[in-house]
Amino acid sequence: ILEPGLPNGLSSPAVVVGEDGAVRYAYAGDLQGNLWRFDFTGAKPWLEKNAGTTPLFTATDDTLARQPISTQPKVVFAPGGGYVVLFGTGKFSEETDIAPDNFRSQSFYGIFDANADSYVVSGRSQMASRTLSKSAGDILHLTGKQFSYGATAGGKKGWYFDFFESEKTGERSVSNPVTASGQLIFNSLIPCGNPCLQGGGRSYALNALTGMPIAQNESGRLSMLGLLNEPVVMNIGTQIEAKNAFGKAMAKKQHAVIDSGTGGANGIIAAGQGADAKALAAIKLPVKRFSWREIVNWQELRATFGKKQ
Repeated sequence: ILEPGLPNGLSSPAVVVGEDGAVRYAYAGDLQGNLWRFDFTGAKPWLEKNAGTTPLFTATDDTLARQPISTQPKVVFAPGGGYVVLFGTGKFSEETDIAPDNFRSQSFYGIFDANADSYVVSGRSQMASRTLSKSAGDILHLTGKQFSYGATAGGKKGWYFDFFESEKTGERSVSNPVTASGQLIFNSLIPCGNPCLQGGGRSYALNALTGMPIAQNESGRLSMLGLLNEPVVMNIGTQIEAKNAFGKAMAKKQHAVIDSGTGGANGIIAAGQGADAKALAAIKLPVKRFSWREIVNWQELRATFGKKQ
């Protein structure tokens, strides 16, 4: 799992806390492509339980070449329990990283962790693949099949896609992803000899659980701000619809994304993207009363328990 002689280093960890505020798990990647899970449930982190040599997952491309992880992962809840750990691959820390001869295929992953002992994701064959292709203009087309999460036969242990022709363009993920209302937003880096030219990276907005675009199967808008930093997501409005007969309602949230970069074709440092450009589609979430039940013998129960008190 650890390759001797290959430089290594750990990325910033993502921490998962419980209802009491105590740390439950921590996830971090390294420059050899390993995604590590540190278990804080019931054991001190420096004990043998967290001193193993088997990572949760090792990121490799289709040729089995290791893909470095240099960013802080993002963690969201998985359907039915467990977590989905979100991260991209690539690094941008040495002069050799921008040499075209050193460009390799890089990817973005959503790894399902079932939080079970000896649980690992052994490779891409256990995951759902997504494919990027050229679309109209500078936007990319992302396609993939539906799937269900699960650690047993028939389930998938996550999803992934390769950046479009990254072995030629050098596209990679070197800034942290962010999440908002179940959506995943992140920027990629495309090395450019002239930072004042259009390009320098792409902006992606996806469903965090499926790895698919929010609408129309399109994502990966080319940067107009040069080399991009981590995006900033803001809630710009919330509308709560009328509740139904059971007391349940839907809240529609609208988000906007602000990107900052080195300048790019527009010659500016930062720009807010409006609804016609890169604002997230309105996300609907359930609010108020989710369900109810009728207790037909409440008077008898009240009298019985009232006497015991």
